[in-house]
Amino acid sequence: MVGAGFGGLSAAWHFRKMAGPDARILVLDNHDDFGGHAKRNEFDVDGTQLLSYGGTYYMVGAANGWPREIHPLLDELGVKPQRFENYYDGGFQKKHSVQHGIFFDAEHYGVDSLLSDPLQMDVLGPERTAGGDPPNRAQMEQAVAKYPISDEAKAKLIELAISKDPVYPGLTIEEKTKRVKTTSYEDFLRDEREMPEEVLGLLRNSLSEMEGIGADGMSIFHASFYKPPGLRTIEPEVYGADNYIGDAFEKDLTHHFPDGNASLARMMVRHMVPGSAPGETMEDIMDARFDYDKLDREENSVRIRLESTAVDVRHAEGGKSVDVTYVQGGKAFRVRGKHTIVACWGNVIPHICPEMGDVQKKALEYPDKWPLVYANVALRDWKPIAQSGFNLVYAPKSFFNLVRTDNVVSMGGYQYSQSPDDPIVLNMHHQPGNFVRSGTARERFRGGRYALLGLSYDDFEKKIVDQLQATWGPWGFDAQKQIAAITVNRWPHGVSYIYNSLYDPLDWNADKGPHTEARKRMNRISFAGADVGGEPLTQRAIQEGLRAVQEQLDLG
Repeated sequence: MVGAGFGGLSAAWHFRKMAGPDARILVLDNHDDFGGHAKRNEFDVDGTQLLSYGGTYYMVGAANGWPREIHPLLDELGVKPQRFENYYDGGFQKKHSVQHGIFFDAEHYGVDSLLSDPLQMDVLGPERTAGGDPPNRAQMEQAVAKYPISDEAKAKLIELAISKDPVYPGLTIEEKTKRVKTTSYEDFLRDEREMPEEVLGLLRNSLSEMEGIGADGMSIFHASFYKPPGLRTIEPEVYGADNYIGDAFEKDLTHHFPDGNASLARMMVRHMVPGSAPGETMEDIMDARFDYDKLDREENSVRIRLESTAVDVRHAEGGKSVDVTYVQGGKAFRVRGKHTIVACWGNVIPHICPEMGDVQKKALEYPDKWPLVYANVALRDWKPIAQSGFNLVYAPKSFFNLVRTDNVVSMGGYQYSQSPDDPIVLNMHHQPGNFVRSGTARERFRGGRYALLGLSYDDFEKKIVDQLQATWGPWGFDAQKQIAAITVNRWPHGVSYIYNSLYDPLDWNADKGPHTEARKRMNRISFAGADVGGEPLTQRAIQEGLRAVQEQLDLG
């Protein structure tokens, strides 16, 4: 297996189960850890352990049940999504009298202001009431009165917030479906709801957490999954089979480990590699310490070899086996297997598989992962945040458009912060594609990536400190005293591409598109991972690993 993300780990798990106990499996990965984008961040703040996610962080679709074919894997690992409902503290905000806020920065609005956000424009967070009742006029008028925008923009924003007006009421379902897939959310707000630029600027980046792009590059169709202002009344028939998020969206966001989906990857490795970590439940994985020296032992049927970059994957003479050349520690090595599954970054596959045909190469090169940054800041306490009354903050024009206290999950031996006097992790999200205002989604992602790669750690640290100080400084926040540690998870090639109906053919989805050509088997080489699955979901990567194994075992 080339790649130790969920595609490669799933392939290893399923091959071991289906090929029998005598199967020997080697998993290669170029990183220093397994899990791919499911990255675990650990902190020790004055003796208190803090965990957070550095990448993939929740189990999309778990509320409605994951695909049946991967249930055996989850069952054997002991993953029970419904248990998360007991571990997630849904009353955290009420208990500490905190709520959603919006931060207006002085650079764009003339003054630094942290104010109430009854619209809950930060799309992430189970507390968000997307799809529920919109705020009432009194709530909006009280909050918006303090916003540093014009009176006209205030009035327009209030009307948009409380509106339940239908979307394109004069069109048939067929006409409406096409219109909502080919019109951006921002164009709809401008042309149909007659919103001024000040309102558009407030909402432009509010949904980028889910698509990696601003409202001007996101269709009404995709935006409407999250029920933002102006899009609360689209008929279910418009979605058809594509409503993979729908009403389960908020519930899904409670389904994750404190370190995101990293613990799911950790459970898979613990299960496959004897002695790599203690325990056997989804609760005790939180405290499990891995012995990385055990990952690549000759006596193990499954071996995971990290810091090993595959550079050439081709069939040996006769086509009955595959040679994989990889580089580790500056030296090149070659391994041979009867079957090979390549489950790494799709764009690089054409460069390491020289036997691949031009059509398949082009298909793998088409998608462009969206870049993103998850910065996690460990604080010694969060008293200024509690005193401000706002712990989930949307910052429409700041570098980090979402800043929030980490999701409140306590499970196993891990305990989430119980008091403002306790240490806590702040999540800060930056979506580089937001700052590119023209071009297709793929072009915006590339532009954002170039900007991202030009930033040093010092640049990030300054932006983090400056934004936190401006946001909570009036309540006594002192970055020098309260920040204990910072981890910046920079993903230039981050989330697998989502087909965008503004720029891609309307019928491209998880069942149709270049990815179906990209994943075609090449004799004893198969392909797996979310990049060849057509959607950036953990369960899709796991499914693709299973599919690739079935392809290979069908060869005998």
